[in-house]
Amino acid sequence: IAALLLFDTLTFYQAAILGTMLAATDAALGKPVISNPLVPARVREGLNVESGLNDGLCVPFLLLFITLALGEQEGNTTATAVTLVAGELGIGIIVGLAIAGGGILFGYLSKDASRPFVHPAEGIGETLALVTWFGFGATVVGQSMELFT
Repeated sequence: IAALLLFDTLTFYQAAILGTMLAATDAALGKPVISNPLVPARVREGLNVESGLNDGLCVPFLLLFITLALGEQEGNTTATAVTLVAGELGIGIIVGLAIAGGGILFGYLSKDASRPFVHPAEGIGETLALVTWFGFGATVVGQSMELFT
């Protein structure tokens, strides 16, 4: 709503894309709190999980709004966009549950021996998130270069 009020040239879906991209930035701002050993471990872990959920929830909405915006430009129906996104989310849910199940099983079987793997896994996760957003940004910017003045 704020984007629509501030930028009168944006369509509804373009404003939704902007809002979704900005909603996912809070994790980066909270990094000093999450990595500070003076903050109780439970609070740090809770904030870390919340920030991951925020990014994870923003990506499907971002995909939906991009698909709807492109469909609006090309004259496609909203049903086509929703069908595409629902299929992609279905695949993501199945893969996510399979990987999470493998992780839970590994944690259960390894008990305390898995503790040394937590910090490297966090770094790998952050790196993969960076690569994902970099790739997404490079794709969008690459396709829009001729529009920049």
